[in-house]
Amino acid sequence: MPPRCPAIRYVLLWGLHVIVAAVALMLLAFALVAAELIVPSHGILAILAFLVALGSVVLAYRVLPALGIVFLILLLIMAPVVFFYAVRIYPNTTIGKRVLLRNPPAGTVQGFRNEADKLESLLGKQGTAVTLLRPAGSVEIEGNRIDAVSESEMITAGTKVEVIRISGLRVIVKAASSV
Repeated sequence: MPPRCPAIRYVLLWGLHVIVAAVALMLLAFALVAAELIVPSHGILAILAFLVALGSVVLAYRVLPALGIVFLILLLIMAPVVFFYAVRIYPNTTIGKRVLLRNPPAGTVQGFRNEADKLESLLGKQGTAVTLLRPAGSVEIEGNRIDAVSESEMITAGTKVEVIRISGLRVIVKAASSV
């Protein structure tokens, strides 16, 4: 016995294979997004995925406008979810490992802090400019060669300098005669 509702009869007679095609296109769109993570297509697969998903919504809308709206809502809900998981998965893919930087090892960060502490101990000490500081160059303090920046003026090589300030890993010096 055929269904009495004309909308259901229409869907069963003409639209069922179109709905299957619309669902297949939506799944293909998500597969293309997954392929974008593996294949370095520079966004071409992502654009293609968007167009395929849009085609899926149009096919569903042609069968029943309400079904097209449901597909559109599903797309609007699933797109951020897929994007979220793509961002979480991407660093673990082969391409992601080549493109993205890894966190530095734990001891490396401590090394920067140790270096900053060593530089802090130079505050107020005097040394000699090894190179021309205009404003950056090298100075020698207590037998150690250190990259430094002059505060305001150009300092010639051989001039006595004094460390007046430390800013992070930057040593700021001034000619000793003008201090």
